[in-house]
Amino acid sequence: MGSVGISSAAVPVIADVVTAWVVPAIIFVVVIVACLLGLRWLRAEHLEELRSVPLFSGLSDHELLWVLRSARAESFAPGVTIIREGDIGGDFYMLTEGSVKVTVDGTEVASLAAGSYFGEIALIDGGSRTATITAATLVSSLTLAPTAFLRTVDREPMLARAIFAELSRRLNATGDRIDGDVAPVDRARLIEICGQLRARSEHPEWAPATSPVKRRLVLTRLFARGS
Repeated sequence: MGSVGISSAAVPVIADVVTAWVVPAIIFVVVIVACLLGLRWLRAEHLEELRSVPLFSGLSDHELLWVLRSARAESFAPGVTIIREGDIGGDFYMLTEGSVKVTVDGTEVASLAAGSYFGEIALIDGGSRTATITAATLVSSLTLAPTAFLRTVDREPMLARAIFAELSRRLNATGDRIDGDVAPVDRARLIEICGQLRARSEHPEWAPATSPVKRRLVLTRLFARGS
């Protein structure tokens, strides 16, 4: 019996098939794997950045992802007023890029950079804003509306406890001691401590970043709803 071989005419056809289908398929798989690895890296990096914020420092990766998925990404041009003193309720903001200035009664009292956050007091208790916050540069933020924020608090008990722990720390800094081991922490308890902060703190509506931000938090917006 003679050996079975590939004719010289078939070789170009096979080469064309490999070029047309196999090579692109391999490239496609490589790109997908690279993207998945990249997104996994970004998620890990930016969960850590989110965890660096005291308000969320005690949350698990699952809980942090829930916060991110409940947020929306927003941008504000320089000079835009993000929240206005005296307005009732409103959104919670975490700065991911840029800086804002804080004014009370028309006087600038603070400047906040990436990693800072503001708006949680009025959001939780539905009261009035205690300061006006204006974009000093082009600003990006992760924003939670009251419904999304409070739904997240109700869904994730550890978030409620983390918020309570941070608000307790701020209240303790005013000299008004509070038991930080109160359990369970529900929305009513959060509203109560917000009222105490309004009475005792000069600036309950915002919190500066507590540590240098090593990477731009703007990439966190990839995981925010609406980005």
